[in-house]
Amino acid sequence: MGHEWKIGDWAEYKGVRYLCYNVTSDGYGVYLVTESAYGKDGHCSLASNDSDLKHLPDCTGWDWKPPKPISPPPGYRLLSDGERIEPSDLFLFGADWETGAQVGVFTYHLHVPHARKIEPKYRPFANAAEFAPHRDKWFKWKNQDRHVMRFGLYSDFVVVPACASVGSSFAEAFEKWTFEDGSPFGVLES
Repeated sequence: MGHEWKIGDWAEYKGVRYLCYNVTSDGYGVYLVTESAYGKDGHCSLASNDSDLKHLPDCTGWDWKPPKPISPPPGYRLLSDGERIEPSDLFLFGADWETGAQVGVFTYHLHVPHARKIEPKYRPFANAAEFAPHRDKWFKWKNQDRHVMRFGLYSDFVVVPACASVGSSFAEAFEKWTFEDGSPFGVLES
């Protein structure tokens, strides 16, 4: 037997909910009653082997509904156990996602779902064709706002600022430059 059944346990069998009213002394069978036993159709019980039944440990009665899976807001992901809560994280309060989570606490200390904004992921441009739609944009060194540049030349292997004679590969440029608006020098993956 997988679950040690006892009187008062709730079970499901082929989509029907049952209440356990007896367990055989040898542990082989479980006797269950359906809600219809109290109604007009007269069906009253089912004797079943444990392997046929799904135990419903959170069930509280005939009108109980299984909890719906928790879904984070669009653009967010649920935090896993053990992640540290950050100021921008959300927590589930009733049916609403709220800000003001307990910053610095690890999620396994709490019994409330938390969600974190999914950061977009970028990668370097793969070739000249992928870069071409961005060739007229201004760019700058990362963490510097005062010096912006335009591109002079580019190919499948290198991009060269208009004010320079030496260029960088797309992978190198991805590491050292951003576009003027602060977006990464690359392609959005997700």
